[in-house]
Amino acid sequence: MLVGPAADFSTCKNLRNADLRGAQLQSANLQGVDLAGARLDGADLKFATMIEADLRSASLVGASLFKADLSFSDISGARLWRADLREASMTATVAHSADFSEADLRSVKMFSMHRAANVSFDGADWSGSSMTDNRFVNASFRGTNFENVAMEDVRMTNSYFEGNNFKGLVLVDSRLQHCSLRGAQLNGASLRDLRAQNADLTGATLRDTFLQMAQLDNVKASGCDFSGADLHWAVLERADLTNARFVNSIITEANFAHSACDGTDFYKATGSSLADFFNISGTPINLETGLFVPP
Repeated sequence: MLVGPAADFSTCKNLRNADLRGAQLQSANLQGVDLAGARLDGADLKFATMIEADLRSASLVGASLFKADLSFSDISGARLWRADLREASMTATVAHSADFSEADLRSVKMFSMHRAANVSFDGADWSGSSMTDNRFVNASFRGTNFENVAMEDVRMTNSYFEGNNFKGLVLVDSRLQHCSLRGAQLNGASLRDLRAQNADLTGATLRDTFLQMAQLDNVKASGCDFSGADLHWAVLERADLTNARFVNSIITEANFAHSACDGTDFYKATGSSLADFFNISGTPINLETGLFVPP
């Protein structure tokens, strides 16, 4: 079998544990090929067809997969450190415990990835990407770049975020329950119909963020800055909002019932009279005493 650009492996589908490090496989046909455990570090797989390929536990460190098609493949346990996956197609790709650390995922096409738990995206660049209907549960996003990323119906429950760039992020109908977002900079992000119950937003900044109808029950948001955010119809019941800021925020019909609000600043918040402050604890700042029962 000739290994080279545009190689056709349709008649040689068993490449399990093969050593293909540095191989020139641009535009190769690897559809349905068994590459489990294969070593493809530094391989050139630009434009390669890898639909339904078995890449479980394969090593693709530093590989070039620009515009490769990995749809319906299984990359569980694969190592894709520093791989180039720009504009790669990954529809319904299985990726349990795959490692994309420092990978270039700009404009990657990730759709319907329902089996992708425990994935690491630490240091990866997702900027400019659009993705829909993915399940990245228990994932690690330390230092992941989300600039101008658009996501819809993406579940990232119980995931860890740290040191991220969220500039221009658009998140629609997505889930961040039980996530760690301590100190996150989400200023100006659009988080529509967000479900982030029990998330940790301690010290995070969400200035001018769109959070209409967000479900933020039981969040830890001590010291969080929601200044200028649109929280119309948002639910923040039983949340820790100690020393949080809602300066110039829209809180019309928002629900703060049973939340800890000691030192919480509502200066010039719009819609305070229509928000629910039933049974809050502590003493908020710049909130009319007629809207809550002082301790």
